[in-house]
Parts: sequence; structure tokens; C-alpha cells
Amino acid sequence: MLAILADANMGPENLVHLNVYSTDASAIRFVGPHQKKCLPEGYLPTSTWVVVSALANPNWVVEMEALATKVH
Repeated sequence: MLAILADANMGPENLVHLNVYSTDASAIRFVGPHQKKCLPEGYLPTSTWVVVSALANPNWVVEMEALATKVH
């Protein structure tokens, strides 16, 4: 996701909202440390975490959808 943002001349500070779908409810424990690593200090976009029974690809555990915006 960060590479996609960079390709659009944006960064993590341009994230507005994240939807995360996971087949493993316990995986939420990884969210905080990952956000600290990837997002600017003190910045948290709104987010939704949804636990699902399966994703489109049965090998996937997490799927993420991100909304970013850039003001010109």
C-alpha cells in the first residue's frame, strides 16, 4: 500500500480511511505495532476491522482497502 501511495506522489499521511478484513480475529494484535512503523507519529486514519469466515483467495488471511486523498 505504501508503494502504491508513493507511486501516486502521496504518503501515509494521505490515508483517510482503512477497511481491514481478516479471517483471524487475533491478528488485530498486529495493528498497533504496524501502524507505529508505517504511519507518522500521532496520525491515525479512521479504520474498520471486520472478521470474516473467508476471503476471495482461500490463502489470504488479511485483505485491506485504503482510501487516500490529496489536496492540490
